[in-house]
Amino acid sequence: MRRSVLLAVSVLALVTSATGCLRIVEKGEVGVVTSFGDIQPDEKTEPGLYLSVPLMRHLEIYNVKTIETKETMQVPTADEMLVGLDVSVFVRLDPARVAELRSSVTGNAMETLLIPTLRSQTREAAGGFKVEDFYNQEKRVQISSEIQRGMIAKMESRGIVVEDVLIRDIVPPRAFQQAVEEKLAQKQRAEQKQFELEQAKLNREIERTRAEGAAMAMAEVQEKLTDRYLQYLWIQSVAENPKIEKVYIATEAGLPIFRHAE
Repeated sequence: MRRSVLLAVSVLALVTSATGCLRIVEKGEVGVVTSFGDIQPDEKTEPGLYLSVPLMRHLEIYNVKTIETKETMQVPTADEMLVGLDVSVFVRLDPARVAELRSSVTGNAMETLLIPTLRSQTREAAGGFKVEDFYNQEKRVQISSEIQRGMIAKMESRGIVVEDVLIRDIVPPRAFQQAVEEKLAQKQRAEQKQFELEQAKLNREIERTRAEGAAMAMAEVQEKLTDRYLQYLWIQSVAENPKIEKVYIATEAGLPIFRHAE
């Protein structure tokens, strides 16, 4: 008798394995059991091996680990412009409410609930800010926080836990981008003009310093060139000139007189 029972169990296990009726619930997953289409909320499925028989006892497995969902959209701003946003939302399913979510939502809950809610909450939050606010780090964090608060209010009542919302990238309107580029060009032109003015001022300072130095040198030379010193220099040059034969020093004007040799 015992051998017959063991044989029957073995055969059943072999059959169910062959037909794919054994399901494994891993860590980070939870199973929802249905029987003839009706959800059995009282059946708990901890990680382990379970028998899943179509119609009679069907096991659906759901991932309850944190996942990232990305969405790209254009949203209107407070200054009536359209800004492009790349947004990431990090969510997970509440294990205790997966069966409830399964009974209230048809199909993929993330596609049915999460994406539309993310888009609507992003539009609502962005509508209170100007385009330039998206480039301010503090304002950007504030926008993300408002999106997250709106998501929590809508999602957690359905069994979806919203952990974080991030604005990954911003695509500004063309008009705003042109205005920023023009402002940057004006700033660069102003900086170039300021540089040229400073260079001109520096050049004037250099020229003035040179002129002052030359004037001081000339004054020093003039101070040293006394009549006697000039006379001495002249006599030195005359002594080296073979064409000069005689030199007369004493004159009424105090100037030397000389005569060329024949």
